[in-house]
Amino acid sequence: MGLSFKKNILLIVIFCTPFLINSQTIKGKVLNNEGQPILQATIIVKDSIAKDIPKEFAIAKNGEYIINLKKKYATIILETSSNGYVKNTFQLEEINTNKTYIHDIILTKEKSIEIKEVVVETKKKPFLVKKDTVSFNVSAYKDGSERKIQDIIKKLPGIEINESSGEIKYKGKSIETVKLEGDDLFGSNYTLGTKNINVDMVEQIQAIENYSENPLLKEIEGKEKVALNLKLKKGKTDFSGNLDVGNGLFEEKKAAFNNGLNLLAISKKMKTFSTLTHNTIGQNNSPYDYFSYNQTNEQLKEKDLFAKKIIPENLFVSYLNDSRINNNNQYFANYNSIFKIGPKVSIKTNLFYINDKINTTHKDIITNYINNTTSTTIDYFETVKKPTLYKSDIEMKITTSSKSLLEYKLSFFQENIITPSYGIKNESSSFETKLKSNNYFLKNNLLFTQKISENKAVQTSINYSINFTPQEFVIQRINNNYTPTVDIQDSSFKKKYFHAVTTFLGSYNKSKYSIAIGEQLNTSPFYSLLRNQTSNSFFTISKNELEINQNSTYVSYSHSFILNKFKITPSFKLNHIYQKIKNEDYNSPITKENVTLEPNLSIKFKINDNSAITTSINSIKTPISEEYLYNNKIQISNRITQTNTPILEIQKTLNIGGFYIINNLYKQFQFNLGCNYSENRGNYFSKMYVDNSIIDISNFYLKDKITYLNTNILIEKYIPLFESILRFKTDYSISNYKNVINNSELRNNKTKIIDSEFFIKTAFDIKFNFENSFKIKQSNSSGNNNQDLSNLQINNTFKIIVRPKKNWFVLFLSDYYIPNSTHKADDYLFLDSTLKYITGTKRFEFNLTAKNLLNKRMYTQTQTSDYTVSTTQYNLLARTIIASLTYNF
Repeated sequence: MGLSFKKNILLIVIFCTPFLINSQTIKGKVLNNEGQPILQATIIVKDSIAKDIPKEFAIAKNGEYIINLKKKYATIILETSSNGYVKNTFQLEEINTNKTYIHDIILTKEKSIEIKEVVVETKKKPFLVKKDTVSFNVSAYKDGSERKIQDIIKKLPGIEINESSGEIKYKGKSIETVKLEGDDLFGSNYTLGTKNINVDMVEQIQAIENYSENPLLKEIEGKEKVALNLKLKKGKTDFSGNLDVGNGLFEEKKAAFNNGLNLLAISKKMKTFSTLTHNTIGQNNSPYDYFSYNQTNEQLKEKDLFAKKIIPENLFVSYLNDSRINNNNQYFANYNSIFKIGPKVSIKTNLFYINDKINTTHKDIITNYINNTTSTTIDYFETVKKPTLYKSDIEMKITTSSKSLLEYKLSFFQENIITPSYGIKNESSSFETKLKSNNYFLKNNLLFTQKISENKAVQTSINYSINFTPQEFVIQRINNNYTPTVDIQDSSFKKKYFHAVTTFLGSYNKSKYSIAIGEQLNTSPFYSLLRNQTSNSFFTISKNELEINQNSTYVSYSHSFILNKFKITPSFKLNHIYQKIKNEDYNSPITKENVTLEPNLSIKFKINDNSAITTSINSIKTPISEEYLYNNKIQISNRITQTNTPILEIQKTLNIGGFYIINNLYKQFQFNLGCNYSENRGNYFSKMYVDNSIIDISNFYLKDKITYLNTNILIEKYIPLFESILRFKTDYSISNYKNVINNSELRNNKTKIIDSEFFIKTAFDIKFNFENSFKIKQSNSSGNNNQDLSNLQINNTFKIIVRPKKNWFVLFLSDYYIPNSTHKADDYLFLDSTLKYITGTKRFEFNLTAKNLLNKRMYTQTQTSDYTVSTTQYNLLARTIIASLTYNF
């Protein structure tokens, strides 16, 4: 037994030894410039990160040296010196364990002429770190499947892209913009560039921390902003672009198109990027989403400027990628330019045009579980949504002196959406609806910055905007007696917004501060009229006519300072809020005044250069949103009417968050752990009456609270042994809210959602690679005296990437969905494939793409709430085969 035990131990040692050895050996000769050995020299080993601190050393004797490194390094610097010779410094990159490197060192005599440096060729590093900027080499992250630069950005370590909205986050922070060769050409609508710039035009993607869009405020403002910058390849900085011509057929022999033209022109005085696209294959090349209505970064930033649309547009929520459901016919044109008039004046222009036609056919089956009773409604819809958008942005910057900058921005857009729809209600009566929504918006912004000294500046900003959103909603119903009835709902919200603020900014030592004094004026007139048409007469059912004023005067203060490894930022906002409602139903206006204090605190603890812990707590106090301040009924859909009990109160929101982040580029490891808690006090809740025909919603105010808790984890690691990237992320949220249904008591409801993904991608240096993404989403909703309603969705996406030859590329993709685990028979398998050939000059690229090879025509999706289970069946885009040619110039 003892002998057997010793044999086992010996086998374990023999097996584990290769994994325990961590040797890195460097050897070679030390010679003078005449090739003669140098008798004695000193070689110091330094880490590339801490360049000033020697880590190890060795003595070269008789012109030879050998170094057995005691620690493992990714990149080192060898510094060699000898009396009478000039010091030599050499950097060795991407060192592998268990490997010997041979490098001869040449030392030149002092005061001798300069000789050619010794170059050791190594594989190009995937990234380079310099101060606040990380430069990622695009070629290091390509596998051949990418077409647009967005496909590369989402592969970069530390970067996340929201697939729906296109929002980009770097190290958990939303980026401000994507610059092109150092110029902010796209602004907040940076998806214009990421969705349309071809990947072969870009050499590097730079992630810039501590970014400041105003050069006068560099090192003064305390906001930790981030941005990306695209560095173009040589030869792409004069005039270049690409032409995509794609044509094919759907299964029913309907033509399929995917055509586009991108033009890029760069000179000393001007920089332009233009795009023109047309497609019928479900792609959205614009920043604006008319299918599922994900908001752009610009819309999120400027949400306070927009008037409300009381009648909601048709939107489609699907667990599938939109391109499988979005039966579109989209034309999109965009022009962006920066023109420099001398060294002091620049003008930026962004022009947009969108025209689309989105067709959908779907069936909604909604089962209501209310007060121990069950009822079901069934609706069929055929809907056509036809949006048209014209938008222009003009920005002028004038450097009035070396310490002052004047900026003026003008933005205008006109949006028209016509949405006719035909449906059958409860499989018995038919109806037709037509919604016309118009949206007119004008914004002016004047910003002046004066730098008082090296570390002090003052800014004055004046904003004025007006937004007008008239809507007309026509509903024609035909009952079993074939008797038509017509209801017409008009709605018109207008918002005038004025905001003036002066901000003083300063910094000293390691502290930064800002003081702001501002005035904000909001005026929102609202008019609605619901009437019934019979023959040639109209009968008024409901009318609203009111004007809402919400004004505030405030002072705010923020101060951030660094104490050892802590960065502490306390701030507050003192606000005087005045509200008034003029309503034709009231004898006199309703007014209310409040003085509010909003304290905030954030603390960041920097553990090291790669990891940190951040915590924050903030209090926000805002007036109730305008859409809850009208009082008479509005018809917002074929089934739903809505009213409010208006009241002027202040909503109080408390947010608490904490994050632990590790982002080690050298070890290619990322770990994020975050938790957010939000508590709202003073909310509008819904009192609903639900039956098989209608849903009446009456919103009322209570001081009760609603809460939201979210935790998320992200782990990503590159495994050199398997040459693979592994990523796991999960998001868990709990929402608590209240409502009243069919004369029930006030119900306490809870929704829990856990959404997880496991991703693996190989990077073998062979002709074959693959990637796999497994997603699972569990939702559970419950309410008082009601059963739990839950749903489990599963999705697995598998890609095989084959490069049989250098210029050939083949992609096979399978998408497998189980939208409802209780009905596993309703599973869906989608198969796609792409064949690509790139000519040796890379001028031409040929693609043959087949989507939905199994020709799935219908998709069923399940969603739950506290009292309903909703099943929606969507028509899918049929099998598509499309051939395309790309010409790069």
